[in-house]
Amino acid sequence: MTFPARPARIPRTRLLGVVVTAIALLTAALAGPALAADPSDRDAPTTATTGAGEPTTSAEDDAKKVVVCKYVARPGGVLDHIVIVSVNTLKGWDGSTFPWNFPDAHDSVAVRLAEKGEKAANVPLSACPTDEGEGENPVVEIVPPTIPVVDPCGTGNATYGTVPTGNYTTTRNNDGSLTLTATTGHTFPGNRPTHGYPTPVETNTTPCDDDTPPENPVVEIVPPTIPVIDPCGTGNATYGTVPTGNYTTTRNNDGSLTLTATTGHTFPGDRPTHGYPTPVETNTTPCGDVGGEVGGETEKPGEVGGVAVVAYAEPKGEVHAAASTRTEDGLPNTGGPSVALGLLGLGLTAAGAALLGSHRRSRSA
Repeated sequence: MTFPARPARIPRTRLLGVVVTAIALLTAALAGPALAADPSDRDAPTTATTGAGEPTTSAEDDAKKVVVCKYVARPGGVLDHIVIVSVNTLKGWDGSTFPWNFPDAHDSVAVRLAEKGEKAANVPLSACPTDEGEGENPVVEIVPPTIPVVDPCGTGNATYGTVPTGNYTTTRNNDGSLTLTATTGHTFPGNRPTHGYPTPVETNTTPCDDDTPPENPVVEIVPPTIPVIDPCGTGNATYGTVPTGNYTTTRNNDGSLTLTATTGHTFPGDRPTHGYPTPVETNTTPCGDVGGEVGGETEKPGEVGGVAVVAYAEPKGEVHAAASTRTEDGLPNTGGPSVALGLLGLGLTAAGAALLGSHRRSRSA
């Protein structure tokens, strides 16, 4: 009876090597994707890569990407590499604040917006905060805000409107330009501490509606004409009655006048007051005396025994004498020829009576 030939016996060592190799290949196949990249990067959007392994981007996405500093190990994390990803990966981002936490298992952080066409390989690691102390107070880049220009009707009135709040202070310059100054720990692009906006350009020169009255208009007053009063004599010229108006009147010691406009009013030239000089003397004719002139001749008063005798002339040139008593102010009081003759007769009668009495007394003695 013949038996089939026994197969060649495989050495145990060779069989063990085959098994180990198979297990190693299976393990590598299963762990390959996980080892190829950081597991935290699985949330980042998938992009195509170039031959150098650098992701490619489209023109539309450039303005929507951020630079993210990736960290490994916990706690605290150690800076490992930089990626550029879509802003959509930042949960709850307000659109301007940096740094902003990146949602991974480590302390990764978005530090700024990516520039157009920027590659992660071109971003230096110095742009990221580190665990060696320099990252405790990282310098964050600020994106300059858009500030509207306000330009109402009229000319020369274009200004910048409300400046959005941010990590900077605002200075409005005399020429209308603006200067933003970054606060501590922040900077503008190009590592600049300030960012300027030029004087705004005038775009609306449409005249404003002149029919709209101002809120508090000032009314101009026409100075009134004030008459000058100058009677006979000298040094007595004065201003007469001042017409009423929206002003007050002050009579000065030298005879001049000053008008002061009331609130809401002004004199021509936007002046608050208007003055009138000292009035000029125009009438220096002497005022008439009580004696005056009669019939072309001047009175020639005299006094006899307390009785004033006045010589006066009739129109025909005849001179007559008249007695007069004096008034309380010492001026003569003439009464014409009849009064003068009556007084003279009374005086003579009194004198005759006195002489007669004296004669009788001497006879009786």
